[in-house]
Amino acid sequence: MRKFVSLLLLITFLILTITGIQMLLPHLHGAESGGMPFYPKGLHEYASFLFIAASGIHVFFNRKALASYVKQLF
Repeated sequence: MRKFVSLLLLITFLILTITGIQMLLPHLHGAESGGMPFYPKGLHEYASFLFIAASGIHVFFNRKALASYVKQLF
């Protein structure tokens, strides 16, 4: 399960990064020029929900290691 969650986090992170950059850049074929909007807003939003859920599962499975890391910081 940990390997699956880690892979899911990596994939959703890559999707969020790519779609976020796409949404940031100007597009010549977007709604401003009379075409369909290019922004992958839907994919970006669904991937973010999946990323949040996978992050929560990741924290749950690694809570002991995370707690010891936080203790070392303070």
